[in-house]
Amino acid sequence: MKPVQRWIFLGMLFVMVVFFLSWYMTMWRSIPVVNEEEETAKRFFGSLDVSPGRVSVTMGHTEHEETTESVRTPDTSKVTSETTASPTTAKTPATVKTLAPPSGHGWDSGSFCDTFLHRTFQEIVPVCMAKGTKHSSITCRRTPLSTRMAECSISDVLIRPQKLYSAMTSDHIQNSNAIELLDSDETECSSPDTSKLHRTTEAGDHVRLMVEESLKQSLHVKRSDCKRWVNETTIMFQGNNVHIYFEVLVWYNTFKVIMDQGMQEPYKVMRVAAHDFQYLFSDYEKLLFPGIEFVHDIPEETVCFKKLILPPGCFASLLFRCKMEADVRGKCFNCNGKDRPSTAINIFRLQAVKACSLDDSTYDSGYRNPQKIVVILRKQYKRHPADKPENFRRSLANGQQLIEELGKIVPNVASFHGEDLTMCEQIKLVHSADIFIGVHGAGLVHAWWLRDSALLFELVPSDQLGNPTFHMLTTLAGRNYKGYRLNLMGSASITVDIKDIINTLTNIIHNGL
Repeated sequence: MKPVQRWIFLGMLFVMVVFFLSWYMTMWRSIPVVNEEEETAKRFFGSLDVSPGRVSVTMGHTEHEETTESVRTPDTSKVTSETTASPTTAKTPATVKTLAPPSGHGWDSGSFCDTFLHRTFQEIVPVCMAKGTKHSSITCRRTPLSTRMAECSISDVLIRPQKLYSAMTSDHIQNSNAIELLDSDETECSSPDTSKLHRTTEAGDHVRLMVEESLKQSLHVKRSDCKRWVNETTIMFQGNNVHIYFEVLVWYNTFKVIMDQGMQEPYKVMRVAAHDFQYLFSDYEKLLFPGIEFVHDIPEETVCFKKLILPPGCFASLLFRCKMEADVRGKCFNCNGKDRPSTAINIFRLQAVKACSLDDSTYDSGYRNPQKIVVILRKQYKRHPADKPENFRRSLANGQQLIEELGKIVPNVASFHGEDLTMCEQIKLVHSADIFIGVHGAGLVHAWWLRDSALLFELVPSDQLGNPTFHMLTTLAGRNYKGYRLNLMGSASITVDIKDIINTLTNIIHNGL
């Protein structure tokens, strides 16, 4: 090699080394530091004593203990699995009181579980940049791990409550001027860009629809047009009516926004429901989100917000994406919530039962020494306006006989139709269960409230074997799960083999999962 070539080679090598070191330092700095995460948690949370048989909330600082997890990836073609978990808590804003978090540890920092389930929306997507500034009046956040999830915030925005309620249906927003950006230098969009938002949400996603609706209107509304001005950050979620599984997912999404934003200062929660459907859960929402306002009840003609946050809808919820998307399903099954009380999923659980004045400290039974079995029964209902009666499936034909036989192996058996009880009555009943039994259906979302010693025993028709909705839920929440395969399709009426179910349950009680 000639001297000139040698110097050129050494120079190129030097540049490559410098580039690599620069890249390495950048990546190293971007790795989350566990201690910083703990200090952030201490600022917003207190601690929870989760000693056996006791749950007590203590405001103040807490030491986080790291635990290791050993989780096997289940074979999703089989409906047999088990998980366990412990009680949890949540953080404390001024307007909506939530629980302090427990001592313990969430997901391992930097893991898929931490990135997808905890940090989630890490990529900022500016949609509407104000002319000549770096201020974005509409900013969305997305995750690179899914193309169907986003949350957005809109600054300086006006809504017309009654128009918004009238325009909102169960699956779209009708054209209206129900939501508009205020006319100001900070909100005027030089060139709105919704391309990334389109690539990360589905066409019917209400977050996307609300953003697009606000961009349709010409900027002609002034601050003087605001009959009421809301300075507090406001989270506005869309209610999903009678389908309780999807409604609970929306509540979780709203709760997670509060956690992610670290909201201690006063803030507001509002719900806009579809006008074309009867809404069922208002009383419980007042307990879960004290001070909540319902858009259709707002008397003012116009309400303006300094900052409006739109949490993901039900179909964009983490729990739904975990069970729907093949790319993340197996990884989500590795995120077992057992002994991880400070995950958002488990904190929400404890907050949800606390809203009904419940905790886990008054029970010393479980599925191995059961005192109570609760059976949920399905009744025909319309899941959405276009639903037809003939679409209803999976009603238990011999449910009463099953209940009678269950009474021979435990002292107490209760059954219920969700439609006959308030939300808190449903939560209280399932929370008291040592074993919760039901045919696959939306009401099994109540398994979220089970205590860590209790069990969900899901009766799974053969045509639902590929639908791991409640297997996924119990895994992420760290609850115990057993799927019992029914060798029949989910027809309108299902007759189960009672003797075999009793034998299976007896074996579980005596020998464990």
